[in-house]
Amino acid sequence: MVSVGAGRSLNRHIDDQLTIGFIARPGQTRAALGQIFAIVNDLRANPPSPAEIESQVIDVQGGLRRALDDAQTPRSAALASTFINDVDSGDVTPTRRFYLSLFLAQRAAITPEAVQRALATSFAADPRLVHLTSTGADPVTITADLAAARGVAAEKQAAIRAVSMNEVALPGPPGTVATRATIADLGIERVSFANGVTLDYKRTAFEKDTIRIRVLVGHGVLNRPVGDPGLFWTSSALTQAGVGPFSRDELTKLTDGRQIGFGVGAGTVGVQLVSQTNRRDLPDALRLMTAGLTQMRYAEGPVARLRDSSAATYQTLYGQPGSVLSSFGTRWFYGGDQRFRGTPDANEIAALTLPDFQRFWTDQLARGPIRVVVTGDLDGDALVDAVAKSFGALPPRSDIAPTPTQLAVSARAAAGGVPVLRHRGDPDQATVARVYPTPGAQPDIALSRALSLATAIIEQRLIEEFREQTGGTYSPFVSRGTSSYVPGYGNVVIGAQMKVARIAGFQAALDRITADLATAGPSADALARAQATQIAGIERAKGSDNNYWLTVLSDDLADPRDTDAVRTAISGRQAITIADIKAAAARWLTPANSYSVTVLPTATPAVRGLATRSAAPRHR
Repeated sequence: MVSVGAGRSLNRHIDDQLTIGFIARPGQTRAALGQIFAIVNDLRANPPSPAEIESQVIDVQGGLRRALDDAQTPRSAALASTFINDVDSGDVTPTRRFYLSLFLAQRAAITPEAVQRALATSFAADPRLVHLTSTGADPVTITADLAAARGVAAEKQAAIRAVSMNEVALPGPPGTVATRATIADLGIERVSFANGVTLDYKRTAFEKDTIRIRVLVGHGVLNRPVGDPGLFWTSSALTQAGVGPFSRDELTKLTDGRQIGFGVGAGTVGVQLVSQTNRRDLPDALRLMTAGLTQMRYAEGPVARLRDSSAATYQTLYGQPGSVLSSFGTRWFYGGDQRFRGTPDANEIAALTLPDFQRFWTDQLARGPIRVVVTGDLDGDALVDAVAKSFGALPPRSDIAPTPTQLAVSARAAAGGVPVLRHRGDPDQATVARVYPTPGAQPDIALSRALSLATAIIEQRLIEEFREQTGGTYSPFVSRGTSSYVPGYGNVVIGAQMKVARIAGFQAALDRITADLATAGPSADALARAQATQIAGIERAKGSDNNYWLTVLSDDLADPRDTDAVRTAISGRQAITIADIKAAAARWLTPANSYSVTVLPTATPAVRGLATRSAAPRHR
C-alpha cells in the first residue's frame, strides 16, 4: 500500500457513506485490498479496544476544547463559513461550549460495543462503487480482487505500547541567553543563546491560547551548488519512520489530545519545522521538535511509499496546464536554475534510495543556523525558558553561508531560451505566464511597492478589457516576487489559463495595458482602489493574523531595511503616485523586458503570440 484513508460523510439528502480510499503499489491491488479487509473484518467480528476508543475520544475532546478557546477570538470569515455550512446542512449554530458539553454527556455511551455496532451498520451494505484512477486498470480484474479481499480472514491489530515524553532525552543542560533586545514599535522580542540559536517572538491576542512556531534550519536551496536541487523534494517522508524513541504509531499515540506534533518542509531559505501548540504543551512541542532535528528515524518503508506515491501520481501532473506550470515551469522564473524546480524527473524519483535519503537529510539537519520564530498567545519568559531547554541546549553547529555565486539568483530568461511545456488534458486549454524581471525589494522599496500596485491595476484591467469586453473565458493571475535573502532577485508575473485560440488576444491585451500604464499612467480612481485594497489587507493581517507576523519574524530582522519595510507598509503605499506607477511600468513592464512560460496541449502546433522574449510579501 502507498497510502490509505477512511472517512464518513454526513450530508443532507444523501445517504451516509463510509469511504475507504487507497493507492496500491503497482501490481499489488489485490494484496492491498486484502490488508484493508483484514482490518474491516476484524472490526466486524471484534469490538475495538478501550485504548483505541480512548485515543479517539481524547482527540475529539481536544478539538472541541480548542474550538471553545478559538470562539473567544472569533474571525469573521470562519464564522461566515460556519453559518453557511449550517444552513446548507439544515443545522443551527449553537455555542462551542454546547458541542463540548454534548460530547462529554455522551462519553459514557461511547463503549467498544457501541462503536462495533456502528461499524457493523456502516459495513452492512456491499461496496457500491469502485473508482479507478490508474490508466489501463481492468474493471473485471478489480471487481474480482474486491470479491476475493472481502473473504480475507480478520487480522487483530497489534497493541501500541504506552509512551511518554519523558523518553525524549534533553539535548543537554539549558542554554544561556547571550543577548536580549526589543523592537519596541513592532512588539518584537529578539533573543540569542550562547550556542548561536536565535529566537524572535511576538505576543498577540488574535487566537486564544494558540501559539504558532516555525523553526528555520540551515540555508535551504540557497546553500546548494547552482543547478543542484538536492533531495529537498523528499521532505514529506521525514518523521514517517518516527522520531527519537518513538515509531510512527507511537508518535501518533504520544500526540493524542495534545498539541505537540510538528511538520517538516523544505523552503528556499531553510528546512522548516512547523507546529501549532498552546501554553501548556509549548515545552513538550519544542522538545519533540528538537528531537526531530537531532534524532530523526530513517527506514525503507517511508522512502518506498514516497517513491511509489510520486510515481503513481506523476502522470496526473500533466492533466492540467496549471499543474504543469507549477510542477515544471517554476525553474524558468529563476533563469532555469534547477534549484528552484517544482517536481523532479520521473527517473530521479525512481532512483531514490534509503541511503541517499538518509545521507542527504542527516547532513541538512546537522548543520547551519537555527532560527526559532514564534507568535501567538504566549508568555515571553516561559517561551525563552522552553527554547533554552530545547534548541538552546544543543551544542554549537557548523555553518557555511551561501556564496555570492549561490545568491546570484536571476529572474531573467535562461540563456538558451524557455521551452514550451506540454499538458495532456483538455486540448483547448493553455496557460501563459509573462515574466518581467525587476530589481529586488531592498534596493528600492518604493519601486517594489509601485510595481506591486501596478500588477493589481493590470489584473483588474485584464478582467475588464479582456474577459468582459472580448468575452474571453480565462483565469488571470498576477504576482510580485522578491526575497529579503536574495536582495537582487525580483519579478512580476502576469498570466492566465485560457483557450488556445485566445492566447494572441491575451498577449496583445497585456501589451496594450502595460503600454498605456507606462504612457498615461493609471487613473486616480484605479490607483486609489489598488491602494485601498492592499492597505486594507495589510491592516487586517496586522491586527488579526498570526501567520502574517510569523512571516515578518522569518525575515532578516537584523537588516534595518526589513523592519523599516514593515513599519512603512501602509504609509509607503499611500505615498505612491501616478507618476511612480508610470515610471515603474515604463522601465520594467515592457515587452522587451519580458518572456513567456507557456503550457500548451500535447501536439499543438505553433501559435501566434507565443514568441519567447529574452530579457535584459505583502508585509513590505
